[in-house]
Amino acid sequence: MTDRSASLRERQVSELLQAGRSTEQAADALGIGLATVNAHRYRAARRRGGLPRLTRRQREVISCLALGLTVAEVAEHLGISRGTAMNHRTLAGLTLGVRSGVALTHYAILQGWIRAGDALSADLVEAALRNIGGNGDQP
Repeated sequence: MTDRSASLRERQVSELLQAGRSTEQAADALGIGLATVNAHRYRAARRRGGLPRLTRRQREVISCLALGLTVAEVAEHLGISRGTAMNHRTLAGLTLGVRSGVALTHYAILQGWIRAGDALSADLVEAALRNIGGNGDQP
């Protein structure tokens, strides 16, 4: 990512979050949507920290999607709602700065969570979920 200064909106979001406001409260205070707050928050984090960091659940969702599960199947497999699974996928894409499922799959392969050519099976899904532990990401 190029080294540019934070946008006004990124600074506003960061200031509200640092003051202890939740993302929902920041969205209300700025009159913008929650997804927009998260997009600004993730852009600012990438600028500050360099390497993108995904939560464990985001890594789990991306790994399952990369193995060919649908969002509904991921939700069922992980015991979460379909909307929650979709939110994890969306936030992972924002964190990594990508929009396509292909790019997310590529990232999962590069991180070693899955191998190119893996066929979808329950055993591979379980193995992929065990493999996502480290790789420098947050727990």
